[in-house]
Amino acid sequence: MIAGGLARCWRRVCSFDDVDRNRTSNRSKAAFPCWSSRIAPVFDTARDLLVVEAESGRVLSSSEEPLPSGPMGRKAARLADLGVDTLVCGAISRSMREVVDSFGIRVVSFVSGERDEVIKAWLGGGLDQPAFAMPGCGGRRRARVRGRFGGGDLGSCLCPVCGHVVPHERGVPCVQRPCPKCGTAMTRAS
Repeated sequence: MIAGGLARCWRRVCSFDDVDRNRTSNRSKAAFPCWSSRIAPVFDTARDLLVVEAESGRVLSSSEEPLPSGPMGRKAARLADLGVDTLVCGAISRSMREVVDSFGIRVVSFVSGERDEVIKAWLGGGLDQPAFAMPGCGGRRRARVRGRFGGGDLGSCLCPVCGHVVPHERGVPCVQRPCPKCGTAMTRAS
């Protein structure tokens, strides 16, 4: 595990305390959503994946597979049909993660890097290296987050219905704040 855990980021906790990112013992079949030669930055919009079957840190087989578009359940069902037990991906929305979880597929999220390097790290138990964490998800990269929301001005939350704006509160996602005027969940103002 990454020493000291990780901070909360994006709309999901990218803490690896609840996930063993390096489990490859025995036989495992993992899916790696791809965009060109890299891990796709967002699983929800990925179109292709590489499915790797491994045993004791050694690749037994691999195949490139298309992902269907449309409802979230179709992507998760495709993973299940392929016999995938682990999804190693970049960002993933909370709702998509819940659907994938419901199929009994373990999700290792907020991973970035060149596809082949990520697969080697997964096989060797090295996905906890900061080099494979998405920006903003801890490690050495976290220190680089400066500017608009990395310090100083925290931005604001906007009601998508009535347009009311309130200052963003550090540590509280805008989506968890109801609009004080109409009660609708707020969004982050851009």
